[in-house]
Amino acid sequence: MSPMIKVVKNGKGRNSSVELLRVVSMIFIIIHHFLSRNYGLYVISNELAEQDDVLLKLLVQQVGGLGVPCFMFISGYYSMTFRKERFVDMIIQCFMYALIGAIGLYIFYSIIAWQTVLFPINCWWFIAAYLVVYMLSPGLNYMFENLSGKSNGLIIVFLYFLLIGDFFEHSARIGGFMVLVTIYLSAKFIKKIYCDTL
Repeated sequence: MSPMIKVVKNGKGRNSSVELLRVVSMIFIIIHHFLSRNYGLYVISNELAEQDDVLLKLLVQQVGGLGVPCFMFISGYYSMTFRKERFVDMIIQCFMYALIGAIGLYIFYSIIAWQTVLFPINCWWFIAAYLVVYMLSPGLNYMFENLSGKSNGLIIVFLYFLLIGDFFEHSARIGGFMVLVTIYLSAKFIKKIYCDTL
């Protein structure tokens, strides 16, 4: 039996290696957005394509993009436990970071980003989607624990089917929320199947 499974089965303690991976995932997310915004990697222009190091930047950017699913997978594997104090704390942090960012934009670029201060959570799709999943985690956990493995599997397959369809038809697009819910339930499903077969 692996050390991680021992931690999960024998107590509520966290595996230090997994917690380190969570921190690394957050660093990857920061690197991804830093490269994307500072070097314009969201859309590859002809000028950017001619740069010698563009392939390296794109490679690091794509690796950094793995931070989001990795972070969410860990959250799903251990399951979220909703706490009102923690939720309020995350909201306050969003407002503080947004305020600091807005002040920085005004000081260095003379840009007044009032919408960033009024709607700080909407500035980052991951934070908005994560907070919604966090709020719904008691219901998601209850549903998962009270449905059969087959039913949970079918729900996850259906969610992946919708995500694949989103590449072709965006009429039902709801941002990254569905992506995070799918990863969250997938992690819980893998944990359940893996632990039960040991």
